Amino acid sequence: MKIAIQGISGSYHDQVAKNYFGNECTIIDCMTFDDVVISVKDGISDFGVMAIENS
Repeated sequence: MKIAIQGISGSYHDQVAKNYFGNECTIIDCMTFDDVVISVKDGISDFGVMAIENS
């Protein structure tokens, strides 16, 4: 399963994606939230993980 995240390996998005989907998932690093949406929309990734709120 391919998961798009905003950020890079080791980021909070990466940790959340692996915690939710499991360590076997393939992480697709995206530079922006728009890139995450495009990755899912275009079928490059199966799901996307992005923050809704920041503390």
